[in-house]
Amino acid sequence: MKSHVEHLKTPSRSGSVIYLNGSSSAGKTTLAEALLDVLQEPFLYFSINLFDEIPSRKQIKRGLVPDIRYFEMGFAECIAALARSGNNVIVDDVIAPPQHLPAGQEFDVLDLLRHRVKILSPFDVLFVKVFCPLDELERREVARGDRTIGLARNQYEQVHRYAVYDVEVDTSAEAPEDASARVLKALENHQHPRALTQMVEMAKRSYCVRRATEADFDELAIIHEESIRSHCGPYYAMEVLEEWIAPISREKYLGAVAQGATIYVAEDATGLLGFSEVHRAKGTEYNAAVFVSGRASKKGVGSALYRTAECQAMRAGAERIVLNSSLAAVEFYEKNGFRQLHHGSSEMPSGTELKIIRMIKHFPVNTP
Repeated sequence: MKSHVEHLKTPSRSGSVIYLNGSSSAGKTTLAEALLDVLQEPFLYFSINLFDEIPSRKQIKRGLVPDIRYFEMGFAECIAALARSGNNVIVDDVIAPPQHLPAGQEFDVLDLLRHRVKILSPFDVLFVKVFCPLDELERREVARGDRTIGLARNQYEQVHRYAVYDVEVDTSAEAPEDASARVLKALENHQHPRALTQMVEMAKRSYCVRRATEADFDELAIIHEESIRSHCGPYYAMEVLEEWIAPISREKYLGAVAQGATIYVAEDATGLLGFSEVHRAKGTEYNAAVFVSGRASKKGVGSALYRTAECQAMRAGAERIVLNSSLAAVEFYEKNGFRQLHHGSSEMPSGTELKIIRMIKHFPVNTP
């Protein structure tokens, strides 16, 4: 007699995945519970903390510890198996290596992210950044009493270093029910490519694109100056270039971030290759800029940086990006979908005019 299980048909579609990534004490579990309260379809809850309970404590006490690299690979494979079988899944993960790794089992956060992305690439995955300021993370860590002190700080700089997100949730500033509503809205909106699609493309490159940190800002200033000198030299007088370059410093980027700008960098084994910046100007209009070092010119780095910034703006509700292009960058921006509005100039402190071309790119209006 055949069992009922043998009569089950292959699911007509794979399940959807809501992937919550954040450091310990960031508030992922609370957000997951808020989502489970309002989701209109069944979702399984699959946490890295639950997965960590699988290894046998008896064996570990005897020194039989599983290889952490294969163990981490298994977590992503389990998510894929659940989704492939037609299950919707909320994933609660920390995409960062454990604090202490046995010798010979070392891996970094980029390796871990790329493996997650590779395994999950066939599925509809909504990546959600769950975070809060470090001082709040550490306060929660102490208050909960069941966390390893120092774990949140160790993970803080790593967990979001290379990932790209569809939704970002600051749990210190937003109530769980409000955050869950935004996540659901993004889950239902398939107008724009998922962040996973971006990360799949990024994983194919010899360099990575990630969000900049303050530690990058000195090197950004060097690249910014080099980009202007190498690309714009034939188009502008030397005195114009020198005045343009003069205010470039780490403080420039600190100020931009403080005013809401997001900066991305492209990086390979030798260092930074370039950066892009995007910020809201007014309403649904955003501004952007891209600068690439001479050694990375004509290698697709600038376009990768621009696309990352563009996706960030679109997910935030942008309907258009307007920018001031140097004379040297017009062709680059046109290849990335911009059209010219008019020729103009930007007045510098000395009164000298920097010739620019105003350009625009429109996006489809976001649907509710």
